[in-house]
Amino acid sequence: MLLKEVFEYSLEETAAVVGSTLGGVKAALHRGRTKLVDTGEPVRPSRPPSAEDLRVLHLYVERFNQRDWNGVLELTRADARLDVADAYKGPFTESSGYFSNYQRATIPWRLAVGFVDGEPVILTLRETRTNGQSDGNACDAFLEFRIPAAYRRVYEADEMRKRCAVRRNPREFNSINNRRIEMVLKNKNAVIYGAGGAIGSVIARRFAQEGARVFLTGRTLSKIEAIAKDIASAGGFAEVAQVDALDENSIENHINDSVEKAGGIDISFNAISIPQQGIQGISLAELPVDSFVLPISTYTRSHFLTARAAVRRMLKKRSGVILVHTPEPARLAAPLVGGMAPAWAAMEALSRDLSAEFGAQGIRAICLRSTGIPETGTIDVVFGLHAKAMGISREQFQSFMESMGHTRRSTTLAELANAAVFAVSDQASGMTGAVVNLTGGKIAD
Repeated sequence: MLLKEVFEYSLEETAAVVGSTLGGVKAALHRGRTKLVDTGEPVRPSRPPSAEDLRVLHLYVERFNQRDWNGVLELTRADARLDVADAYKGPFTESSGYFSNYQRATIPWRLAVGFVDGEPVILTLRETRTNGQSDGNACDAFLEFRIPAAYRRVYEADEMRKRCAVRRNPREFNSINNRRIEMVLKNKNAVIYGAGGAIGSVIARRFAQEGARVFLTGRTLSKIEAIAKDIASAGGFAEVAQVDALDENSIENHINDSVEKAGGIDISFNAISIPQQGIQGISLAELPVDSFVLPISTYTRSHFLTARAAVRRMLKKRSGVILVHTPEPARLAAPLVGGMAPAWAAMEALSRDLSAEFGAQGIRAICLRSTGIPETGTIDVVFGLHAKAMGISREQFQSFMESMGHTRRSTTLAELANAAVFAVSDQASGMTGAVVNLTGGKIAD
C-alpha cells in the first residue's frame, strides 16, 4: 500500500519492486484496504509532542546538518540495523559507510523540522543547483514523514525511500515521486513583536521554515533566544532583540537596525498580549474604568506604532504586508470580555485603514480572525476566568464555546500559522483589507 498510495507507483511497478504478480499486488491491496476500514478501533489522535520530544528532534536535525555523525549515532538505539537494498545490510554504525555517503555528496543534503496537522515532521531536503549555482531555498523533497515520538529515527524513513527507489532510473524517480519544494517566503524579511508568546513563536517558526529571515523581538530576551536557537538548528535564520512594543523609540531603533542588516522589511506581525486577570470574567457593571481602558490603549498604541514603523520602510520598496490577529469577539457580541472586544475591533479597523491608505502603493494589510486557541496559556487562563464567573468548569466552558462553531472545535495554532504563511506570501497578492476567517463557522461570512 505504501508503494501504491504514497509513492504513486503503478500496479505493474509495484509488482516488479516486491517481486510479485499483478494479481498478487491487487489481492494484497484489497486485503490492506479492508483491514484499514474494518479495524473497528476508534481513531485516536496522536499524542502532542512533549518538549523533550521536540528537543531531541531538533538536536537530531542540528547534528545531521552539522555532519556530526557521532552525535547522531548517540541519539540512535544501539541495536538499530540498516538495510539498503542491494547495497548493505547490517548494524547501523559509523563503519557501515552510511554517513560517508552524505559527507561525500557534492550537493548537500539537509534536514528541517516542521509540523503537519499538529504532528512534528522531518523533511529530507536536497539543495538544487542550476549551472553549478545554488537555487537558495529551492529543494527537492524526497520524503516528508511524521515522527509521532522522538525515538522514531530519521534513517528508518530514509532507508524506506532508498528501497523504493533502487530499481528506478534516478531521473524517472525524481520526476514521478519528488515534490518540488519552493519556500513561499524565500528572501522575505519579517519582524515579529511578542515573539516569545505562543502565537508569536509558532508563526515565527513557520515563517522561517518557509525561507523568511525572522527578526524576533520581545521583552524577555531568554524566551526569544531559545526560539531563535530552534530556528537556527532547523536550518533557518533568526535574530533577536529586546524591544518594548509600546515604546516608539525602541521600535524605531530596532526596525532601523533590521533594515540596515536585511535591506528592507517585507512582513510585520505584532503578537503582543497582556495578562487578562482583572480584565475578563468581570461584568461591565463592576469593571473599573482603568481595567476597561487598559487593553484598548495598549493594543491600539502598540499596533499603530509597529505598523507605522513598518509602513514607512515598506513605502520605499512599494511592497510589504502588515499582519494582525484577533479572536472572534472582535465582531461577535460576547459577555464578560471587558475592553478586549473594543481593542480587537479597533485592531481590525486599523488594518482596514492601512489597506485603504497604502494598498495602491503595494502595501497589504490582512487580519487573521480565529477562535480562542486553548493551546495557548493566555486562553487557558481566559477560559478559566469565564468558567469561574459562570459557575462551571473550564472544560465545560471550552465545550460551550466550541459548540457554537460548525466544526465543533477551536482553531489550532497550526491552522493559524499556515494561514499566516499564505496571507503574507505572494500567493495572496490580491488579498488586502480583508479578514481571514478561521473561526470554523462560528462566524459565518
